[in-house]
Amino acid sequence: MDLESVLARISALQAPTAGGGLGPEDLESRRQGLRDAIEECRILGRREGGLAELTGDEAISALAEVFRLASWLGAPELALGLAETVGALAQELGPAHHHTLTIRFHLAGALRSCGQAQAAVEVLEQVVEGTEQLLGDDHPQTLTARHGLASACTAAGHPERAVELYGRMVDDAARLLGPRHPDALSARNNLARARQEAGDLAGALALQEALLRDAQGTLGQAHPYLLAFDRNLAQMRAAMEADGASPGV
Repeated sequence: MDLESVLARISALQAPTAGGGLGPEDLESRRQGLRDAIEECRILGRREGGLAELTGDEAISALAEVFRLASWLGAPELALGLAETVGALAQELGPAHHHTLTIRFHLAGALRSCGQAQAAVEVLEQVVEGTEQLLGDDHPQTLTARHGLASACTAAGHPERAVELYGRMVDDAARLLGPRHPDALSARNNLARARQEAGDLAGALALQEALLRDAQGTLGQAHPYLLAFDRNLAQMRAAMEADGASPGV
C-alpha cells in the first residue's frame, strides 16, 4: 500500500453512476471502499516518511474529496476517521499553511454534520486564525471562515458570540463591498437571525425590517435574497406575536 494506490482508490469512488442514483448494494460498497481508503490514509500517515507524502497538492485534494464523498454517501461520520491524520498534517505543515486550512475546514464540516458543533467551533477557530495569518483580515476566504465559525457558534449554543462575529461581518461587508451589495445585505440578514437566536427578538425584528426596506430598493423583486429576507421577517413577526408583543410596523 502506497500513496498512489490510496489516490487510485479514492478516485475510483468518484465514478458517476448511470442515472445518478445509488442502489443499496452500490451505496454500501462505496461506503466500504471509503472506509478502506480512510484506513489506508491513516496507516500511511503513521508510516515513516508517509506523512510527508500526504502533504502534496494531489494528496490534500484527495483528502478533501474523502470528506465530500462521505457527505455524498450519507455517512459523514466516516470522514471523522481522518481527524488524527488532519491533526498530524497540521503539525507537519503549520497552522497557517493553505493545505492545513483546507482540510481543517472540511473536518469542521464533517463534525457539524455529525452533531459535534462544539468540536467544529474549536476547529474553525484554528481555521480563522490561520487564514487571517496567511491571507489577511479582508480576504474572501477569511470572511468565509468567519461565517463558518459564526454559524457553528449558533449551532453549538453560543448565540452571543455568533452575534459578535456576524456584526463584524456586517461592518466588513459594507466596507469592502458597499452597504447595498447583495452579500452585504445577506450579512445583515445573518446578524438579524443571530440576534433572534440570542433572544433579542425586538432587535432582530428592527434589523430585519430595515434590511427589507433597503433590499427592496436595491434588488429585483424576484431576487432569491429578497424572497428569503421577506420570509425571515414574516417568521420573526409571527414569533413576536406568539410572545404576546407588538410586531411593529
